[in-house]
Amino acid sequence: MLKFLFHISKWFHKYIGLLLILYGILMGLSGIFVNHPEWIAGLSVPRYLVPPQYRPENFDRGTLSRVVYSTHDPNKAYLAGTEGVWVTNDGGYTFHPMQNGFPESRAYRLTNAIYLHEEQINRLLAGTESGLFICDPEEQHWSLIPLGDENESVRSILNVNNTILVFTESAIWKCTPNKTDDQLWQFDRVDSTRLITDGSEAHHVSLILLFFDLHSGSILNLPGKLLFDITGIIIVLLCLSAFYLWYFPWRSKRKSKSKVPNSAKSDTARSIFRFLFKYHLKFGIWFALILLIMSGTGLFMRPPLLMIPAIGTIPASWYPGHPPLESWNERMVRAVHDQANHRVIIEASDGFWATPDNHLDQPFEEIDWSIPIHVMGSNILDTDADGNLIAGSFSGGFRYDRETKQVIDLITDQEAHDVSTMRSAEHLVTGYFTTPTDERFITTYHGGLIPLGETKQDGRFEMPKEMMEQYRMPLWNYMFELHNGRFFRDWIGNWYILVPILGSFLFLILTGTGIFDWLMIKIVVPRRIRSASNQSSPID
Repeated sequence: MLKFLFHISKWFHKYIGLLLILYGILMGLSGIFVNHPEWIAGLSVPRYLVPPQYRPENFDRGTLSRVVYSTHDPNKAYLAGTEGVWVTNDGGYTFHPMQNGFPESRAYRLTNAIYLHEEQINRLLAGTESGLFICDPEEQHWSLIPLGDENESVRSILNVNNTILVFTESAIWKCTPNKTDDQLWQFDRVDSTRLITDGSEAHHVSLILLFFDLHSGSILNLPGKLLFDITGIIIVLLCLSAFYLWYFPWRSKRKSKSKVPNSAKSDTARSIFRFLFKYHLKFGIWFALILLIMSGTGLFMRPPLLMIPAIGTIPASWYPGHPPLESWNERMVRAVHDQANHRVIIEASDGFWATPDNHLDQPFEEIDWSIPIHVMGSNILDTDADGNLIAGSFSGGFRYDRETKQVIDLITDQEAHDVSTMRSAEHLVTGYFTTPTDERFITTYHGGLIPLGETKQDGRFEMPKEMMEQYRMPLWNYMFELHNGRFFRDWIGNWYILVPILGSFLFLILTGTGIFDWLMIKIVVPRRIRSASNQSSPID
C-alpha cells in the first residue's frame, strides 16, 4: 500500500511542480518585494509596461479621491489622489500638477488628505504616504513638516474648533494657527488613548489580520518577515531545481533511445542532478512548515474565500507582539469631525472610536457605526454641508441622515438595505466631493467619476492627458497586483480570481506530497532495506 501511495505522491509532486514552476518563481520574488515596500518605494513601472486595466482614465483607480475648493474663488480647487496634488483655476475644465518639492516616489506621492487654510495666511496641507507637506498655494512649492522622529502615513486632516488636527497611523498632531508665521505650522502630539471596556471589540483580532500577517511573516515582526523572505528565495530555488530534476532524466532517456554514448558533460550533468536532488529534499523539508502556512493562508487572501476569515476573530492576547490595546499604534484608518454631535470619530482597524471635540486628551470610547463600510476599511469618511456623515468604501457610498437616522445610498439616493461589508459592491467608491453650487460627484475604482443626482459633468473634471500619458505605476503596486492574481485579469477575464486560490491549493498539495516523499525516501525505505538485510543475514 505504501509503495502505491509513494508512486501516486511522486506523480502528483512531479507534475504539479512542473505546472507551478513559473507561478512559484513569480510568487516567491513578488512576495519578497511586497513584504518590504520601503526597498522599492523609489521605483516605478512606465505606462507601456502596465496592463491596460491599470492605466487610469476618467479619474478611476483612486487618481481623484479628495477635492477642496477655495472660499475666496469658487473656480479654484485642489484635487488629490494617487498622482499627488493638482490645481484647477477654471472650475474643473483644466488641471495643472503641483509637484515641486513633493515626493519623487510614485508610491509616497499618494495623497490621502488635503486641507486649505485661508483664514490668516493661505497655506495648503497635503497628507501623503510619506508624511505631511505644506505649501503656499501661490508659490506652489512643497515643504515637509516633521511629525516626530518618523514621518508616518497621514490618514486625515481636520479643522476642529480652529485647531488643525493631523491623524497619522499611530498618533494625533495638533496646531493652533496664529499670526506669527514662524510658529504657525508647528505641530504638537496629542496625548491620546483609548478606553477599553470588557466587551470591547479591541480585545479581539480579526482573522483577516491574522491570516495576512501569517502569510507575510509580519506576525513575528521583522525577524518573521525576514524568515519568510528567505522562504521566498527558497521557493525560487526549489522551482529552478525542480525543472532540472525533471529535465535531466528526460534528456537522458532521449539519449539512451538514440544510443548516444555518454560523455564528460553527461557525468557533470549527473553530478549536478545529484547535488540538486540532495538539496531539493533538504530545503523542501526544512521550510515545509512555512510553505504550508504560506499556501494555507494564501487560500483566503482573495474573495470569495476571504469571507471565511472575515467573520472570525481571536483574542488579542493570543497574537504575538500585539501592541497595547489603549494605544493607536498603526491602527488609525481615517478620522472625521462630527460637528452635529460635537465629537471626533476615528476609524481604526478594530472599530470606531469617539471623544468630545473639545477634550481630545480624554480617552476615545468605542461606538456603534451605522454606515456600512467594507471589511478592508473606508476610502472616504466625511460630513456634508448639513452635518450628515458620508462614508465610501468597496461596499459602496452612503450618507447617514442625522435627522431621519436612515442610511442613504449616494448613487440611487434611496435608503440602503442588505449591504454586505464583506463582498465588494458594483461601485467601489474611492472619492466624494461637492462643488460650491452643491453639485455632487463620486469617483469609483473601476468606473471613475460619476455625477450624482441632477449634476451634469458638462466637460468638467475630465482627466488631464498629462496625468494619463505620464502615468507610472509604483513597483510595489505592480508586484502586489501580480502577487494577488489581479494582474492576469486582462488575459483571462474574471477567471483571474481563481489564480491565487488554485495556486495556493496546488502548493498545499505540492508541499504535502513533498513531505510524504521525503519520509518515504529518508525513513521508510531505508528502514525496510535495513530490515530486509538483517533478515537475510545470520545474527552472531
